[in-house]
Amino acid sequence: MNLREILREGGTGVIATAGKDGVVNTAIYAVPEVVGENLVVFGMTEGRTLDNVKENPNAAYLYISPDNRYSGARLTLRLKKIDDSGPLLEMKKEKLAKIIGEDSAEKLRYLATFEVVEVRPLI
Repeated sequence: MNLREILREGGTGVIATAGKDGVVNTAIYAVPEVVGENLVVFGMTEGRTLDNVKENPNAAYLYISPDNRYSGARLTLRLKKIDDSGPLLEMKKEKLAKIIGEDSAEKLRYLATFEVVEVRPLI
């Protein structure tokens, strides 16, 4: 399954994580950057999602297609690494600044790279 074909811009995404205590958190998240056959990268700010993946590398991402709310995918993810610097992070900040402004874009502090363990249909 080609992740670039599935995860198209304009869709809606929700990431679900849990800390070591098992308490679940969900958050609306932008479509991740596909960086390999089974790798995706999310920009992250300080918050529960980041805290949770530092404690527990397992996550899930639900993606709803922009043209059909019954089309999309459910991804099972496993954290590979978290970066706090580098050209991809700066590029993401620049892109985000054009959309939401520089002050808000500066809150983007991390890139979390996940292996896509499983892809399932939305329905």
